[in-house]
Amino acid sequence: MTSARVHLMCCCALTLLCVGSVAHAQSAPLTATQRYDALLKDVAAKGTPTPKALAQLYAAHQVRLQVPTAHAAASLLRAQRATADPLVRASLVRARVRVLQDLGDEAQGPRGLKGDLKGLGCVTSFSMVGPFPNASMENFATSLPPEAGEAGPYEGRAGEVDWRPLPDVSSMCRLNVPKALASSGDSVVYLASTLTSARAQKLKLMLGASGVYRIWLNGKPVALRDTNTGLALDNDAWDVALKRGDNTLLIKLASDQ
Repeated sequence: MTSARVHLMCCCALTLLCVGSVAHAQSAPLTATQRYDALLKDVAAKGTPTPKALAQLYAAHQVRLQVPTAHAAASLLRAQRATADPLVRASLVRARVRVLQDLGDEAQGPRGLKGDLKGLGCVTSFSMVGPFPNASMENFATSLPPEAGEAGPYEGRAGEVDWRPLPDVSSMCRLNVPKALASSGDSVVYLASTLTSARAQKLKLMLGASGVYRIWLNGKPVALRDTNTGLALDNDAWDVALKRGDNTLLIKLASDQ
């Protein structure tokens, strides 16, 4: 299955105390580089659940600055090639692009979207409309004119609003939507894009957002997150089907902050 972007871990300690003068050997502690490699090996291992793999990748990020940059890039590439999990692979690609940028690899582009990330299917070209008022999240559950298919302009939070191109606020497949808005606070914003497919195909639509959201594809609801779990890239993955030709994508983002 192709991917497109627009666990509880429990531990315990068991201590065995040996009274006496028995000598025993202790293994040398792992170096930062060895620990980094071990974590990435676990990330890419067959059968590692996605939440655990992503947790291990986060742990690897914590020791990354103690690892030679070129070595980190090579280790990430090995893990990227070894994993069969599309979500984990996307996270590894993103991590490797950051490392390549540290190495001065200009092929990745200043925003990281011209090299390896370009092949992940990141959607960064959108039109937007809003913000609309959203006191107490009441308009997230309400069908507003843009999702009802009504033509603009519309009455927004601070006056009349209409569809306009989303400014270039993307970096590493991440859209900084608040930066494109003239106001902040509790609001609703719509993003729209056209996805063109050479054939009918099933995809994973992966999205991470601060706040809550609804998504429609070709006018049909395909995704809903009504709890704010915080921003994490590719935090959610939804099964969708594209038809051959143009497909309309509509995202409703809402926040009460």
